[in-house]
Amino acid sequence: MRRLFAEIEIDEEVADRYAETNGVEDSTPVAFLEHEFGWLEQSGITLKYAYIADEDDTEDRARYINYVMEWAQERAEDFDKNDSPLSYKEWLRNEKGCRRMFVTSDSKTLASEMIADLGSGEPTERGDRTSRYFEMARDQKDKDRTVKVALIEQVHGLDCDMRGYAIHVIDDVEMKNCEIFHTEHLDRFELEKLLDRVYDDLRKEARI
Repeated sequence: MRRLFAEIEIDEEVADRYAETNGVEDSTPVAFLEHEFGWLEQSGITLKYAYIADEDDTEDRARYINYVMEWAQERAEDFDKNDSPLSYKEWLRNEKGCRRMFVTSDSKTLASEMIADLGSGEPTERGDRTSRYFEMARDQKDKDRTVKVALIEQVHGLDCDMRGYAIHVIDDVEMKNCEIFHTEHLDRFELEKLLDRVYDDLRKEARI
């Protein structure tokens, strides 16, 4: 069997009129297409799969499928082996644009400020000191939506070799769940490296 890729448009008004005239209960585009292709089976043409991809669909997933299909159609005759469509995550970033604007990316200064601020925040349930929240980034359009971080000094009830820092990250720009990251030791340089990794992740998500 040969496979043929084609783009098919359906006039829903025609499908509805057909269903009403012939007493067909389901006049949805896919059902109508399956019915009409039934007439072609004797010619050796079979409908294997159908998916509705309206040009004006506002759902991100459907719009991405349209993008991939259009990408493939444009390159059907002339394909570069090094070319490929964007991943869903990359495409979504391109569509929505960069949302984050960084307040600072100096992990060394931020680490020092948070360590100096320990005790200013609410202590944890087990009595560990915390800092206040420091702003790392904010939404470019809505300045009230920010990415902020607080430091936790995890020492209470722990042996010396178990003590370390933890940072609590709240991302209200992307509305992600809160995350906690840990260092293995109570070491400022380890904390700086941890903050660097968080900044790197934020940059990647913001395409910076």
